[in-house]
Amino acid sequence: MDLSRLEIRKIKYNAYIEKHPEKPYGYYALGELEMISKSYGTAINYFTKALSLDDNYPRAKIGYLICLVQEQKYIQAIKYFSKKCTYIAKKNILLRDMLNGICVKDAVTNPEIEKPATCRKVNLGNKYYRIYWMYRRSENPVAALLLALHFYENKANKQEKHRISLFEDLVNYPGIPEALRWFMIKTISDKKPDIFEDNSLAALFNYIPGKEVLTSYANKIFSVALLTNNEHKINRLYRSISDSFIPLTNDNMWHFVYVCHQKGRYNSSVMFCCKSLIKSGWIDSVIAGAIYKMKELNMGGLSGKEEEIIKLFGY
Repeated sequence: MDLSRLEIRKIKYNAYIEKHPEKPYGYYALGELEMISKSYGTAINYFTKALSLDDNYPRAKIGYLICLVQEQKYIQAIKYFSKKCTYIAKKNILLRDMLNGICVKDAVTNPEIEKPATCRKVNLGNKYYRIYWMYRRSENPVAALLLALHFYENKANKQEKHRISLFEDLVNYPGIPEALRWFMIKTISDKKPDIFEDNSLAALFNYIPGKEVLTSYANKIFSVALLTNNEHKINRLYRSISDSFIPLTNDNMWHFVYVCHQKGRYNSSVMFCCKSLIKSGWIDSVIAGAIYKMKELNMGGLSGKEEEIIKLFGY
C-alpha cells in the first residue's frame, strides 16, 4: 500500500474513533495501518487500546503478537500466545492468519494467503534451546513456527533430529507460506518419501513457490487442485507452474483442458495445452472440441494438422 493511501486511511479511522471512541474497531484498524508502516511500537499501542475496550478482540490479539515477532521479542510472543490466544488455535481461519503473520516478512492480521509471500528471516541464536523447550513443553504453535523459520534460514543447522520431528508436527498447519511448507516436506521426505503421496498436504498449496519444487510434486499439487474444480486456484497454480518453467504432464494438461472445456472457459493456457497434447500424439474428442470452440472465438490460428484433427471428430 502506498504512503498516500495509508495516510488517507489513517485520517478515515481517526475520524471513526472521534465518532465511536467506545468501539475497538477504529483502534484495531489504526494498529493494522501502523503495522503496515512498520511502526510496530505505535501499532502495539493501538492494539492495546482496542483490547482495553474488548479484551477478546481476536484480530487485535493477532496484531499485537505479530508486532512482538516483528520486533524480535520472541519469548514475549510465545508467552503472549499461551496467556491470551490459546482459543485461536481452535478457530481455523484465525489460526491460519496468525501463523501466516508470524511467517511472512510483510505481515498483516488478515492476509491474502493466496498471494506469494517472502518468509521472514529468523535466527534464534542463543534463544534456540529455550524456545525449543517452550515448544516441547506445550506444543506452542508460535514457538514451533519460530523454530521452523530458524531452520529455514539456517538450512545446514546441526539439530537434525529436532528439525524433522518439528516439521512432522507442523507441516499440516494452515497459513504456512508455500516456500516454508515445501522446505518442510522436502526435509521430511529424506526419512519418509511417501509424504509426496499425501493429497491433503498437496491441497494446502495455493501456488508453486519456485522452480526448486520437484516437477513430480508440482504436478501432484496441480492434479489435486484439478479435482476441486476451483477455477481461481487452478488458474493461480497453472500460472505459478508456468512462471517456474515446470513442465506439466500430459495427464494434467488433458485434465486441465477437460475442466476448462466443461465449464466453457477458454484462454491461451487452454490453447497451449491442446497444441502440446496434439504435438505429443494425444488426440481425442475433448481436445478437438476445445480447439473448435476456441476457433469459434477467434483465439488464434490453427495449423493444417489441427484443422484436420477437428474435422476427424466432426467439427
